[in-house]
Amino acid sequence: MPIEGKKKINNSDQKRCHEVVSEIVISSQLSKLSQDNHNSPVNSTDSFIKSYGCQCIKGKFPKMLLKAWDTFDKTNNKNDEEKNKRPTKRLFGPRQLHIMYIYECGGRDMEFYNFHDAEQGFCILHQIVSGLAVAEKSLNFEHRDLHWGNVLVNDNNGVVPEMFTYTFGGVAHKYKSFGTIARIIDFTLSRFSHYSSDTGETAMFHDLADVSDIFEGDAEKDYQFEIYRKMRKQLGNCWEKSDLKTNIFWIDYLLDKLIKKVIYVGDKESPKHLGFIRKMEKLRLTIDNYSSASHLLQDFFHTDGAYDISSHV
Repeated sequence: MPIEGKKKINNSDQKRCHEVVSEIVISSQLSKLSQDNHNSPVNSTDSFIKSYGCQCIKGKFPKMLLKAWDTFDKTNNKNDEEKNKRPTKRLFGPRQLHIMYIYECGGRDMEFYNFHDAEQGFCILHQIVSGLAVAEKSLNFEHRDLHWGNVLVNDNNGVVPEMFTYTFGGVAHKYKSFGTIARIIDFTLSRFSHYSSDTGETAMFHDLADVSDIFEGDAEKDYQFEIYRKMRKQLGNCWEKSDLKTNIFWIDYLLDKLIKKVIYVGDKESPKHLGFIRKMEKLRLTIDNYSSASHLLQDFFHTDGAYDISSHV
């Protein structure tokens, strides 16, 4: 990520150092919730991308990274308006600063992933909700920008654990993965708070009170833009405020995508596929009744009939 420069990137000003601190800290805190980290015995999840650190680097893009950028660009189906500018030496000179995030390989964004059927999609939703719920309990976390480009799906060429696991409130949970694993990314707009006996509660967030363009998108083209406006109304445009309902807004958005937009390559007329589509449609009818991802996880996904579609076939 280019920082501190004067040239606009994708028609936006480059961020300053202080503006990226929150994302760096949040990425680190979410990584600590991993199942591999034994410091989180009460609440743990692997639904967030694992961070291996970050570096501030200076200079133009090396040829090796430009080649990797071009390779990715050729295999990515986004249109020209959605793509980042190619990081040539004309765009970034020898004095340009960058923040380099080092993450695990999380997979392909949900928008372009080929799901077999809606059962896989429902399982990915469960992984996202459980991850958000664990982060809510541990960090009072709100993602605030969980569009389908910020959910990665990985089948690792068929080498995926049979089960996905998480610990919520000290209770371990285990469910079939159906061959796919989810990773949540991009915490630029996220909010979290951390409590210590020395300083009390400290909140980190991105203030959108004086930002206008993010709230002006056409919801007829993409429901994503309506979610930003719903968050602003819910928070009273006070972005320091904590309100876990914002996570429910994004879960509703993802349900909309899983029902209407994601790519299903299996038999779309099969009873199983249609059953899970109808199950998600029914959930959307009541989604606004939930106050947080934790509430949804406990009252919906932790019931005996969470994966039962007999009444929807």
